[in-house]
Formats: sequence, structure tokens, C-alpha cells
Amino acid sequence: MKLSRLAAFLLSTVASIGPAIAGAQQPELRVSVVTYDDLLRPVPGTLVQIEPSMGATANLVTDLSGATAWTTQTPGDLAVVTLGETTSALGITLGQTHVLSMPTVALGTDVSVLDRSYVQPAARPVFVSSRAPITRDAHHDRWAIKSIENGDLSVQFQSNIAMLLTGIEIQALAAYQGVQFGGPADQYAVGLLVRAPSVNLGDHTFVLEIDCQGHGFSAAPIADCYSIPIGGAPTTANWSATVFDWTDDRAAMLLKGSLVRGDNLILFKPSGVQRDASLLAASPPSLVPPTTPEDGGGPSGNGEDCIPTCPGVASGEHCSPDSPPASSPGCDEATIEEPFCGSQSRMIFYVCSSVPNTPKLVERRWVAGGSVTVGYKVKVNGVESSVSSTGQWQEHAAVSTTYIAQVGDGCGQCMAECENYTSCRLVYEVTRDRKTWRWAPENINWPFPYLRTDPCADIHTEMDGCVSFGIGDAICNRLNCP
Repeated sequence: MKLSRLAAFLLSTVASIGPAIAGAQQPELRVSVVTYDDLLRPVPGTLVQIEPSMGATANLVTDLSGATAWTTQTPGDLAVVTLGETTSALGITLGQTHVLSMPTVALGTDVSVLDRSYVQPAARPVFVSSRAPITRDAHHDRWAIKSIENGDLSVQFQSNIAMLLTGIEIQALAAYQGVQFGGPADQYAVGLLVRAPSVNLGDHTFVLEIDCQGHGFSAAPIADCYSIPIGGAPTTANWSATVFDWTDDRAAMLLKGSLVRGDNLILFKPSGVQRDASLLAASPPSLVPPTTPEDGGGPSGNGEDCIPTCPGVASGEHCSPDSPPASSPGCDEATIEEPFCGSQSRMIFYVCSSVPNTPKLVERRWVAGGSVTVGYKVKVNGVESSVSSTGQWQEHAAVSTTYIAQVGDGCGQCMAECENYTSCRLVYEVTRDRKTWRWAPENINWPFPYLRTDPCADIHTEMDGCVSFGIGDAICNRLNCP
């Protein structure tokens, strides 16, 4: 029993189906976890731990489709799900810890499956330099680090930077790291994580801009700062982020002091007292390689089960992004590159019956959630999902399907449900007015930089994309029939 740990977790965090399923005598719940980065690309190699309040802990790893093997869980139970940090093509997907409420299983169901998908923000590699006028993410314009003209230092360093676009993501990160931020757990709506070496930023070197659109701020937010050191822990954190300009839901803040070697977080709340950097001692989990996955296979009656082959995604399959970024008025129009699309197919589950015309009732639930860092469009079986202005995406579907095996080669069939996944990305070159911050040390009455606008001087790339999920079926005849 792990109720004490689970209860403690619930107090500090907002609480927020497989290879062969054959011949089940009692209704069972099978659970798989799927991980995506914030471009909604599957992340293979993620260590996943499912720790139920009842039963054994499952240690798993995601495959090339981003999915773990299936485990049997207790219907109606609560479990702690931990997603490890993983190095991916996009950067480092940040570790998260969530509470997962297992669904109940309806009477008469042969098998119930839960396909739980999570989005982990990716900390992308970014080289920050005071010699560059603007440092930003190559995929979007939600944040930008701008060097200050007449700044006091020449600074450059390699970092990994991630946007935390929801309070749930902030809390899931804190739970994974084993830290508690000051004040209520749900006070922060958006944030930025900078994983960096120990570096002195000076007092007038960088301005950080954050797009807060859609996060509910009616006035300039308050920025609180935290440092989670890695290795040789310092005894103090001495840096701050002070919001001094608020225009069109975009906050500009002056960065001052020395970042700590590790994770430096800037979190935004609607009101209260600004908190300069606080040092937090982390205790992230030690995830272990996976235990032997369950397969639930083996003989079922006369003959042997087969494994259906999913049909895969049709050649040339694509989806269509529909929210392209635009240049500033009077500047050259945005230009677009050819879209890049990729597809794959994975089996969700299969169920076998050795007795023809015997119905098998399978209840499938798909729960997905997180946020994406570009204006993605998401479709499920041709129906567009809701993606908010902040990038938050939620999907919840429950379907009961009755599978009826035919005679096959004489001893029944195995029937599978398959998921087809297609992702397309478009890269745009956009031209915007460059807004430059300038330090005027002679003006002692205003300790912040001034803004200067250079028309059409900022040329950079941004991205738009879409993802389509489709569900299909596959059947095979059972083998070695008498």
C-alpha cells in the first residue's frame, strides 16, 4: 500500500489500452501511457513509472510510437504517474509527475483499455548572446531575449529553454523535482524555464519578453524567480526578473544578477509581491529500466492467437495547418516552405476469440492533454479538437465496441484497433518591426531601458503545424486450427 505517499502528493499537487488481450475471465483494466513533446511528436525512450495505491509499481519505457507496454491496473484506483526527462530531437522533454484516476469498468465489459497521452514541454537548445539583438525559439514567438543597447556586459552562454504554458505543467514539474514554490500551488499561470550554467547577466544586459495572451492577465503580471541547482549546489540565488512594460498582453522584464547552474524559472502570477530568486533543493525520482512487459498472450482454446497487422497510413497522407504567422503591416509578406509530413501506425489493442460469433465487448478510453508551442490544429477521426489561444490541448473520448469473431480458418479470429498518426509542419519566414531596448544611464529617474522601433528590421522563421489521429481496425485468423 502506498496511500500515505499518494495522500501527500495530492495535498501538494492539484490532482488532475495492448499487446494481446485474450480470453479474459473477469473485466480488467489495461493502461498504456503515451508521451509527446510540445510539437506533438512522439518521444521514444521515455522512462515511465505507474505507482498505484493498490498493486505493484510498473516501470516502463516508451517505444518508437511514444507508447509504453500495457499494464493491468485496478479500476477506480488512483496512481502516481511519473514521466522521466528524455533527450529528443527537439531538446530535453521535462520530467513531470501526475495523478491519474483510473476509470471504472462497466458491467458486461470483457476488456477496458485506457490510452493516456501526456505532452511534456521541451527545453530547446538556445545560444544566448548579448551580441545578437534577439534570441528566440526557432518555432514560435512566445518568448524572446533581447540584448540591451549600451548594456553593461558582454555575455554569451549555451542554454536549454522551455515555455510552461499552463499551471498544470508548472505543478507537474514541481512534483517531479520534489519542490514547492512559495504561496498557493495554483497561483502561476505561465512560466519560462532556463537551464543554464552559472552566468552573470549584469544589471542592464538582457530584456526578456513573454507573450501572456490568453492567460487571463488584466494587467502586468508579477514575476517570481526560482533556481533549482544541478551539481555543486550554491548557497544563495541572486537574480531577478522585473516587469517594467506591458503592451498587448506581452510582458517585458529586466533580467539582473547571476543565474544558478541548473534550472532557473520565471513564473507569472496576476498579483502579489514580487519574489526575487529563491533557491530550491530538488529531489527528482530515480526511475529504473522497465520490468518485463505484460503481453496477456498465449493459447486461447483450440489453436493459437495471431497478431493482426495494422494497415498503416496511406502514402501521401497529410493534414493542413490553418493559422500561418503574418509579417508586420507594411513589411514583406511571409513566405512559406514546402510542408514536411510524417506518419506512423500503432496497434492500440487486440482481442481474440476461439469461438466464432461470440461477441467481445471492449471499452476504450483515450485521454490526452498538455500544451503545444505553436498554433497547432489537431483532428481526431476528422473532427477538429479544441486548442486554446495559450496552446492548451485536451481530448477525452470513450468508446465501447463489440467485436464478433468469424470462423476464420476454423478456430476464430483476433481483432485489433489501430491508430494512424500524421503530423505536418510548415516553416514561414516573417518580417516584423524590430523593437530594441536601449539603456540610457544618464537618466537616473528611470532604471529601465527605453524602446526603439526599427520598421521591418526583424526577419526570422516561425512554424505552424497540424496533427491528425485516426482509428481503424485489423483482423487475422487464429493459427494451427485443428
